[in-house]
Amino acid sequence: MSAIDEKKVFHKLKHDLENWRELILVVDSVFKWEKMYFAGVIWATLTLFYLMLYFLDLSFLTFISMAGLIAVIVDYVYPIVGKFIFKAENWSGDHENKYESICKSLVSIWFKLKEGQEAFLSAKEQRSAVFLVIVVASLIFCAWIGSTINNLFLCYFVNLLVFLYPGLQHNGFVGKVKEQVGTIISSKIQQMKEKTVKAE
Repeated sequence: MSAIDEKKVFHKLKHDLENWRELILVVDSVFKWEKMYFAGVIWATLTLFYLMLYFLDLSFLTFISMAGLIAVIVDYVYPIVGKFIFKAENWSGDHENKYESICKSLVSIWFKLKEGQEAFLSAKEQRSAVFLVIVVASLIFCAWIGSTINNLFLCYFVNLLVFLYPGLQHNGFVGKVKEQVGTIISSKIQQMKEKTVKAE
């Protein structure tokens, strides 16, 4: 059933994003740093955006309203303008394969989020005491971080990590960091074991 559900969601998503497929490929190439200067473009764009927010000092309601207004205008205008920017005859089989791969990745992320939600609810039902302690400790930690660090800077830092992560992963940086961290942890565990054996 899970495989069938994934196929249904995939086909629906592919159909719903049909008008945006050319732009999606462009955004994907930027996020995956197909040209290395794209990392600088992402950093500069986010930095300028947050500097603008800092100087405008918008209220939360104004910011949400403005973001919604821009989203509605772009959603209405782009499908019309996009037909003139990207010609249908330039769409190739290679583009179609990349587009399908992106849709599959999005579907996979969606199902992983759903699995995480189910695991969260399951943990709440099965181990209520442990669940309560973990959730309370996490919320207290988040509240402490929020009161210690400027919220705008915190949002900027988190968004920067999120936007740079696909490129870091695609170019192998994430794998290298994981490998180095795993090596350090395993060496520390080995040292602790050796000390325990010597003590005995």
